[in-house]
Amino acid sequence: MALVYNAGRAHRCRFGWTDKEGNRAGDPGRERSPNRDRFRVDSGPVKIAEIMNRSVATLSPEQTLGEVLTLLRTHRIRHLPVIDASSRLVGIVSDRDVKRATPSLLSGVDREAYERVLDETTVSQFMTRDPTSVAPDTSLKAVVKILVESKVGALPVVDDGHLVGIATDIDLLQYLYDILPED
Repeated sequence: MALVYNAGRAHRCRFGWTDKEGNRAGDPGRERSPNRDRFRVDSGPVKIAEIMNRSVATLSPEQTLGEVLTLLRTHRIRHLPVIDASSRLVGIVSDRDVKRATPSLLSGVDREAYERVLDETTVSQFMTRDPTSVAPDTSLKAVVKILVESKVGALPVVDDGHLVGIATDIDLLQYLYDILPED
């Protein structure tokens, strides 16, 4: 399975985009809910489907640690869901998982051994299996509670076992920023 990255930009890159009049606008390279900017705290319960990233970089269990490192660095992201051939969520990889799986050149590992580990270690060897996930209709409050209690930075959004998006701590902060009144 090929590595998929449709967003075109990292999560943090979207904060500075504006339209011609100087109004805040979303990153043109990201798929967002078309109604996202009209939601306010007093408009009823917000569902995670209104906030989540729909364009998600994903991995297959067979990909290598080296490929993961390249994707994380290139796109400046921290979480990668792992899906099987039928787009079913089977795991997630965080930047911390990658750090734990990557040998340190400072510990005496030579360059050849380092490269061999990057080429031979597969995602299935270090991913978090069966990660906590949420449904698209999960309330924002429930998602925040899960993130806080689980001390994780991202939750895959799954519909009938299939990955449909990801909700990260940065997405929630961006939503909060969007609904706060101007100073």
